[in-house]
Amino acid sequence: MPDRSLVGDEYLLLMAFVGLGSAVGVLLGEVLSKLIETKTAYLTIVLLFVFICAIIVVFQVYETLPSSSEKFIRPDNFDEEDLSLYKERKICLVCKGNAIGFEVYVCTECGVLYCLKCARALSNLENICWTCNAPIEQSKPINPLEEEQEELREEVEVNKLKKISKR
Repeated sequence: MPDRSLVGDEYLLLMAFVGLGSAVGVLLGEVLSKLIETKTAYLTIVLLFVFICAIIVVFQVYETLPSSSEKFIRPDNFDEEDLSLYKERKICLVCKGNAIGFEVYVCTECGVLYCLKCARALSNLENICWTCNAPIEQSKPINPLEEEQEELREEVEVNKLKKISKR
């Protein structure tokens, strides 16, 4: 079963493209209908062309998005400069999104920021901070995922090679 937050993020991306596409379609329809009143077939062809171009753009953007397995692969190490940059700009260490407001988890040991979604996911996966290995949730046991992380890295590499070979 897919992660609920991942499905929500993809749904929002889809709805953004649908909204943008429908707005462009309506605007083009209004503008071109005045120009091509006699031959509506041209209008249909232009709108189909715009629709096909939008689909191509959506698939290209979708390929660049990280999959759920790529998002939670723990990097081998962190530089002190990177960590200070993440803390200064209030960026989540996992998803690289903004970690602001009340939707933030701050590690009690090292002060690294996680957005609430990523903190919950890490708490359910391995329950350790990526930088200092302190438990995220004190009441849960720590489950280091060294072997599973290695398998995920290999799977991601295979998927990247497949995408490259398809092009």
